[in-house]
Amino acid sequence: MILRRLSGLVLLTLTMTLLSSCYTRMQGRDRERKVLDSWSYSIDDGMTFRALPIEKLGNLPDLIPGKEGYINLHTEFTVPAALRYKTISLAMGRIMQAAVLKVNNVPMGQVGLFPPRAFSSGTSGNFFKMPPQMINVDEKNTIDIILYVCGSGGISTVPVICAAEEGFDIVQKYTFVNSTLNLILAAFLLFASFGFLLLFSQHTKDREYLFFALMNIFTILYMFPYFYSEFTWLVGFMDFFMFEKIFVGVFGFVLALLAGSFSYEFTKIKTTRAVFIVRMVLFGLCTVGCFLLPNQVVFYETIGFHVVLVGVILCLPLVDLLAQWKKKKKRILSLVLCYSPMITGGILDIITKALLKLGMLPYFIIYGWVGSVIIFMIVLSRRYANVRNRVEYLNSKLDTEVKNRTEELTAVNRTLAQQSKQAERDMALAVQVQQALNVYNPVFEGWDVSVYFKALEGVSGDSYDFYSNGTKLNGIGLYDVSGRGISTGLVSMLVRTSLGQSFEKTSKMDLCDAVQFMNDSIIRVKGNIENYLTGNIFRISGENSSHLEMVNVGNPSPVFRKAGKSKATFIMAENSADEQGMLGVAGLDISIRKEELDVDQGDVLVLYTDGFSEAKNMHGEIFGKERMLKSITLNGGTSKEILEQLMADFSKFTGNIPLEDDVTVLVLKKV
Repeated sequence: MILRRLSGLVLLTLTMTLLSSCYTRMQGRDRERKVLDSWSYSIDDGMTFRALPIEKLGNLPDLIPGKEGYINLHTEFTVPAALRYKTISLAMGRIMQAAVLKVNNVPMGQVGLFPPRAFSSGTSGNFFKMPPQMINVDEKNTIDIILYVCGSGGISTVPVICAAEEGFDIVQKYTFVNSTLNLILAAFLLFASFGFLLLFSQHTKDREYLFFALMNIFTILYMFPYFYSEFTWLVGFMDFFMFEKIFVGVFGFVLALLAGSFSYEFTKIKTTRAVFIVRMVLFGLCTVGCFLLPNQVVFYETIGFHVVLVGVILCLPLVDLLAQWKKKKKRILSLVLCYSPMITGGILDIITKALLKLGMLPYFIIYGWVGSVIIFMIVLSRRYANVRNRVEYLNSKLDTEVKNRTEELTAVNRTLAQQSKQAERDMALAVQVQQALNVYNPVFEGWDVSVYFKALEGVSGDSYDFYSNGTKLNGIGLYDVSGRGISTGLVSMLVRTSLGQSFEKTSKMDLCDAVQFMNDSIIRVKGNIENYLTGNIFRISGENSSHLEMVNVGNPSPVFRKAGKSKATFIMAENSADEQGMLGVAGLDISIRKEELDVDQGDVLVLYTDGFSEAKNMHGEIFGKERMLKSITLNGGTSKEILEQLMADFSKFTGNIPLEDDVTVLVLKKV
């Protein structure tokens, strides 16, 4: 407790000592300075002077009719005892627009330019050295400042008489805060502009970089009036009124417009057409209106209205974006936080300039705006860095990812190759089984038979069977199973076996009833397999196998050519019920119609699947039944010769066009 009280006492003693020292120094400085806070002015003959309220020193046009003309400021002072016989100086802030200084009626210097080419001296402070021989040490001295003002004008700070070294130091500090610092900030913004223009050239889709760079460039142009005293030679070709209209007016509107466009790009939210039109109309009206102002007095009288318009152009996008808060909460909040230094600076300017009348202080909104720009720069740089880091991470991981993916693909390819080989073996086995079941050169009593069979994909959905007892032909079956691939081929072979067994069991039944029995048998054997089939089923009977019975379920109608007749015909009429229905579908009733015919020596019977009659040529035309009838009609000889000529006509028609389905053709000639 004692140590705590002792340390508190020591801290209090040090604080009091420091404050006492500062107070003593301030008193010393006050004794070495003379603040010129008592002025009078004259605007007529230069002889009649009126007291000048000190708060009016920075805004003299209000004292002149029409707010344009010359005003003579007058004051008197005696040299402080501490400054006697020293070189003293007169130090003050910015003088606007032009002025001539006289001490004891002796001209000391001029700042700015008078009409007809009036131009302000800039934002630097003003320092006038007064040697001892010019000063009345024991008497009063006079100071006269003749100023030209137009719409605006005056002295920004209360002039001070002090030692030359101190006066020079005061003016240097004022100039640094109000001019040089702005130049440094402008240089910083210029380098930032080049950097973000370079980024945009590499990433043209990121338009926020472009608008940010343009915003920085026009910020520099808008700030130029606050440091142009370093570059007065740059504006020598125009008068001060045109200079103010361009840099303070037009560039301010452009900057507000660019800031709004940048806000949309920054948040990645598109502007609405209505807001865009309002912004552009306001910008156009403001720019044209600024150039149409008749004189500098009107310009400064409407400067407040211009500021409001700039605020509207700048705030419209913010209001629009805040209305879309739910879409991009984080980015809109980031935007508002980035603008917060500018908003704070504007509030401080209102307090210090408008309310407290502290003309010595700089415009905080300028530094606030630069602060906002710097924060935007940090945010954009972090975004770019995040993207770049992501790219570098992906590049660093790319080799590993490629290696891993390559290994995975190699393993998958190896598995696929093994599966492909297994599939090839399975296909070869299925083809071998199907080929073994097929009979290509059957020999039967009373019949000359030839077969053409071609599978589209190794195994075929087509199948055929000759039902016989030794060399005696009892029946023929031609079937087409739906689908393709190994599964269809296996179903085809399964159905073929089932139908063969059913044919023998139903030899005593009517053929229509026999087909119904076969359909039930197929449904039972096939189970849940979805494939169905169509087909032609013939039963042969009678002496010398001369009587044929046929049932057609969904298959093309067979062709019959009677010996001695000039034209082959279909056993059933084209587009009749013979081509309707299907076998092997549970719950589906089939409509069966039986055809019967007697055959004699030389008669020809041709059975085929739709892969033959519906094959296409290069023009998309199908081979069709008419071409088939014509080919069979014109060809004679053995069954082999008829089949060869028929397939020759078929090949000539289709050419090199790949087949789209399995093809099976059976030719039987009665001998």
